[in-house]
Amino acid sequence: MALIVFSAAAALVMRGKQPTYAAVLDLVKRFDGTLLGHDGFKATRNGASFALRYKSSVAGNHTEITVAIPEGYPLAIFLSRQGPRQAREQELIDVQFADAAFDDRFLVEAAPVAVVRQLLDAEARRFLVKLDDCRIVTRDKALVLTLPVWVSPTDATRAIEGFTSIIVRIRDAFALVSPPLEVVGEPFREMPVARDEARDQAIQRDEVRALYKRHAVGDSQRRIYALLFIVMVIASIGISVSIVLAEH
Repeated sequence: MALIVFSAAAALVMRGKQPTYAAVLDLVKRFDGTLLGHDGFKATRNGASFALRYKSSVAGNHTEITVAIPEGYPLAIFLSRQGPRQAREQELIDVQFADAAFDDRFLVEAAPVAVVRQLLDAEARRFLVKLDDCRIVTRDKALVLTLPVWVSPTDATRAIEGFTSIIVRIRDAFALVSPPLEVVGEPFREMPVARDEARDQAIQRDEVRALYKRHAVGDSQRRIYALLFIVMVIASIGISVSIVLAEH
């Protein structure tokens, strides 16, 4: 009985599994990359190093593209295909961009907010809207773009081009938010002085830490819900198998 239930659960995890090695080899040739096993590769595009992997889970197949955040730039982005209603229900801080096509499609939790507004400019937002069903998370000092299917080499190439184009602008986005000079003094007697970069960076790091802390709570809740779902599925399979065995 336990073996039957386990086999059924394993089948759920492996459902829809198809060979990806040919797609990976195709991409390695396109980007002059290096294989990462049979399901992924790494390479450089637009001056950014990235890794792509085809993965499977209980929820199905998906593609992950990972690009490291430049050292010394505190940044966190959590973007998902949700609307304003989910943000209100979950009491999340949804960063808005005055772009209806983008704001209505994605929920963006990010820090520092001012930097992310510069980073996700009109071109970046059009790229993400075109992808439509995608997700971005910050993990291990890297940004990870997840697509909910195993994409073709052609679609993977487009995704890599667009995503790396965003990442290589991180330094510029920080520079636009924190220019080297700021104006101080009374009206009509202002004078430019060097910004306190240490202070600015401390504020940005605090903003990022606060977002990580808030998001960690949400992740814990989602893991609990996912575990409960898996338990319910396995229990349902067990009940169904018991009924079938009892009838025979």
